[in-house]
Amino acid sequence: GVSCYDELTQEMFTLRGHIVSVSGDIPALSKVMCVSGHNAYSKCRYCYFRETYSEKSTHVYFSLLPPRGYKGTIYDPNHLPMRTHNSYLRDITKTECKSKNDRHKIERETGVNEHSIWFEL
Repeated sequence: GVSCYDELTQEMFTLRGHIVSVSGDIPALSKVMCVSGHNAYSKCRYCYFRETYSEKSTHVYFSLLPPRGYKGTIYDPNHLPMRTHNSYLRDITKTECKSKNDRHKIERETGVNEHSIWFEL
């Protein structure tokens, strides 16, 4: 907390603040959370849902079921591979002290690009 003076009671008190909610658009939240964002191959902040890549249109999209003729994972929406606090920390550790090329590959695989200050709160 921060020591403050209350003029009405003429006493010192400790002022404390608590973060109740954080919001913003996807690019802003991605930047604050140090995740890859909406243009990434692993863009979900909550699970390890992976992309389906269309070579014809060079487009990445996310679908529970890949279209006929495409390789990809079939996802059960009730049992998605969820991220946890520990999995985020593991992914962050993977990105630390790596070469630029290795780091880029890990960022593409995990969707995490560095340690966010939010883990310290």
